[in-house]
Amino acid sequence: NVFALCSLAGIVSDSHGNAPAAAQLYDRALEAEPTHAASLCNYATLLHDALHRPGAAKDMYERALAAQPDHPAALCNYAGLKRDVFHDLAGAEVLYKRAAAS
Repeated sequence: NVFALCSLAGIVSDSHGNAPAAAQLYDRALEAEPTHAASLCNYATLLHDALHRPGAAKDMYERALAAQPDHPAALCNYAGLKRDVFHDLAGAEVLYKRAAAS
């Protein structure tokens, strides 16, 4: 179950501090359902926050938004990444406006 794998990955990362194991669970979830927006978004957050891979996080947020263009968390989290890491204020503003409109 993709939802269960995604939820378990969050617990493994947040409660146990095991980001690599969480990444493996997200990989399994995405093997089963490559366009599962919640898994893509949560994995992107893990990549950025815990694994310090902002480029991979960017790619994952873009996949999440391709799967579900109005996904609020993906829009806001990606906007934050653009603003804080890539210093793309215009791009961040576009995403925040999309999130506000959805």
